[in-house]
Amino acid sequence: VSKAIELAKETLREEESTLIATHEKAWETFWARSGISINDDFFQRTWYRGLYFLRCISKPGVQCPGLFASLISNTPAWHGDYHTNYNLQQVFWAAYAANQVELVEPYDRLIREYLPRGRWLAKKVYNMNGAYYPHVMYAYEPTNPETCKSVNGRQYIHHVWGMTIGVSGFTVQPVWWHYKYPVVSEVAAFYVDFIEQCEGNGTIKLGPSVSPEHHGWTPNLVRNYNCPFDIAMARFTMEAAIEGATTLGRDKEFVKRCRNALKRLPEYPTHGEKDPIIVDVEGVGPITYNISVPATPVFPGDVVSIQSSKDERDLFERTINTLRWNGNNAVIMMAVSRARLSMDGTFDWTKEQLHSRTKPNGTIGLNRLGSGINNHGHYTEMFGSGIAISELLIQSVNDVIRLFPAWPKDKDASFTSLRTQGGFLVSAEQKNARLTSLKITSTVGGKLQLLSPWKILKANGKVLTPNKQGIVTLETSKGEEFVFER
Repeated sequence: VSKAIELAKETLREEESTLIATHEKAWETFWARSGISINDDFFQRTWYRGLYFLRCISKPGVQCPGLFASLISNTPAWHGDYHTNYNLQQVFWAAYAANQVELVEPYDRLIREYLPRGRWLAKKVYNMNGAYYPHVMYAYEPTNPETCKSVNGRQYIHHVWGMTIGVSGFTVQPVWWHYKYPVVSEVAAFYVDFIEQCEGNGTIKLGPSVSPEHHGWTPNLVRNYNCPFDIAMARFTMEAAIEGATTLGRDKEFVKRCRNALKRLPEYPTHGEKDPIIVDVEGVGPITYNISVPATPVFPGDVVSIQSSKDERDLFERTINTLRWNGNNAVIMMAVSRARLSMDGTFDWTKEQLHSRTKPNGTIGLNRLGSGINNHGHYTEMFGSGIAISELLIQSVNDVIRLFPAWPKDKDASFTSLRTQGGFLVSAEQKNARLTSLKITSTVGGKLQLLSPWKILKANGKVLTPNKQGIVTLETSKGEEFVFER
């Protein structure tokens, strides 16, 4: 109470005009970083509201928000209760494309600071090198468990969900989006060790592990191998480590081990012969899922995309179209997965799903309104819903920029300074079913790859011809701006 009184007094001591001016300037700067103007009021409100809610709980230097972020202080409820099999990551997903990446700093810092404990867990639980991140973490944990007096180093492993090996890669994925090699390489080292323990040089059975929030440990481990989530996250992490090491010109032997380990990963498990679909573990049929595990190689795994082979795209489209889920934990992942494959009906599907969860105050429930699971509080993870809208407008999987990949041709839309992989800021407009303007700014330099909206296009007056895949490539310098036209 005394702290609250002092805070109130401190606020009252501030000059009102100065306080208001500072407040307005902060929000003016925030909203100037990007924007959208789209012919759908609901989507536009949802996109902006989510960013507003996220900015209210996150900024550089604060304690990372978790399942139940505090709305009135810098102390998240339940010590953050960070769940890393999707909940925590999703909180921040809207920030990336919206060019509000500074809002993700608390997450990046949390994961980097946890690294000593991750190394300890890899050794303690698996006797592996590298780092292992558990399904549940907490704020204020001592970074070095060896200094703790408690028997288990003040470590909590959240029952069986804590043994999903793909979680580690998923946890460091956002740090890689920030382009930080050390943490990613540590988790890749864990996966390499895990794979190398298997005899021979052929394809392995990846596990034992637990499908995210399904099955648990089963008798004789019959449902504990070859989970698509694990396969995708191991692949993503090792490929990221290879890219990072190659870019930095280091760790050549480690790169070789990563490449060999990648060759040994199994195929995704399927069910059915005539029209097979992906299932969540080897040897089972489809179930009603909580997390959309069979679709995770598309998103958040980022290893299956519109650029994949037709057979693989067809397999995942069938899987997504027939996937049964309980409505709780997968709406954003499913929406992005559909958009990534430019599936028919994605716009309407996403709108119906988000609208059915939207409360009068603009926050979004975990499930449809009326579901009992919504009674447990505000689900901070739903502040990330804006990614489902951004992905309709722009994508950059595998560093290839796609414009309006899942946005209806009959709806006008424009956006300003949306951020893509590679640090490119893109502004574009679609009007009367045609792309009418396109400008791209390189913030850090490097290779720009664009799926061309036209057969032949010009960049700053220079004619570019797309390759067989329809992609044009440009080498850019930091700060360089390109105006594209037909």
